[in-house]
This record gives sequence, structure tokens and C-alpha cells, in this order.
Amino acid sequence: MEKKGKEMGASESKSELNRVGKPGKNAKRNKARKEKKKLKKLQEAAEAAAINTQTITKANETEDTNAQTEIQTLNKTNVGKDLELERQYHKERRDLIAKLQEQILRLQAMDEKDGPEEGDEGLIDYSDMESDLGVRQSNII
Repeated sequence: MEKKGKEMGASESKSELNRVGKPGKNAKRNKARKEKKKLKKLQEAAEAAAINTQTITKANETEDTNAQTEIQTLNKTNVGKDLELERQYHKERRDLIAKLQEQILRLQAMDEKDGPEEGDEGLIDYSDMESDLGVRQSNII
């Protein structure tokens, strides 16, 4: 049949075309199919990479949000602890000042009751102690 085809002016066979260096129709189609497959694979890979990038970005945003929430919680907790410690400190200080004022009053009462002793110049002036306590207490409040 090849001879009949050649005699009638039909195109040469594939093997003959390949030998000459001119690709046939099927070779061109196969090459185009391969290129389309490569492009399709590249597009799928690019889409997968984009999806992975989006997933990673969302995960990072979630981590950032979680970290910020945790930091805010810790800050609130620490501030609360600091305030509680400060309140406790001032309460203890006020209690101590009240005890000292009671002791001063008892000493004054005892001093007035007993009167001056030998070598004593008279009653002890407690006003300095009271004023110091008053100044310190006003600084606390």
C-alpha cells in the first residue's frame, strides 16, 4: 500500500518523516499533549503551593492571635497580682501604723500617770512621732 500511496502523491510515512527531520502530525500532537500535561502539573503544583501558603498564613495568624490573647491574659493576671500585692502592703502598713499609734497613746497615758522620774525633764513630747505617722499615713492614702 505504501507504494500505491506514494505513487498517488500521498505523504510519506512517519518513519520517513522522522528521518528527514520533519515531525508528522501525530508527533506534533503528542508534543502538544506533553506540554499541556506539564503545564497542568505546574498549575496544580502552583495551586497546591498557594493553598499551602494560605494555610500556613492562616495558621500563623491564628498563632499570633492566640499568642496576643495569652499575653493579654498574662498581663491582666500580673496587673491583678501587682494590685493585690500593693493593696496587701498598704493594708499591713496601715495596721502597723495603727498599732504604733496605740502604743504611743499607751505610753502617753503611762507617762502622765507616773509623772516625771528622776533625771527626766518632764513629759515626753510625742507630737513628733504622731506627726510623722500622720504624714506617712497621708502618703499611703
